This record gives sequence, C-alpha cells and structure tokens, in this order.
Amino acid sequence: MPSAPALRLQVLNNAPVNPWGEYVLYWMIANRRTTWNFSLDEAVSWAEKLNKPLLVLEALRAGYP
Repeated sequence: MPSAPALRLQVLNNAPVNPWGEYVLYWMIANRRTTWNFSLDEAVSWAEKLNKPLLVLEALRAGYP
C-alpha cells in the first residue's frame, strides 16, 4: 500500500519507531478530512505495518500542550 508522497513527509526527529507500543498516535491539528489527507494516510500505513490500532487525538483548543 503506498503511503504519502515523499515530498509531503518531513523527519522531525531521529528516534526509531517503537514496534512494542500499544498504538499509533495521529495528532490531528488541521485537515479534518478522510480523503486527500496525506498525514492521516501515513498514520494509517504505519498502523497497518505495525499491526496496531490507530488512535486519533484532536486537542480541545489551539495551543494545547
């Protein structure tokens, strides 16, 4: 399954993926849509690769820590 286009991806840290985690977290801050949402597509792809549930978090307000 293809994930997001490479030009849409940006590495934010050098930490390795934790395959022993309980879930894949998708922190939604914008783009509340299920189509043409490359970040959500990438999160779904990782959840499938790791065979983990996808947890979607949407903060209650802007600037939520």
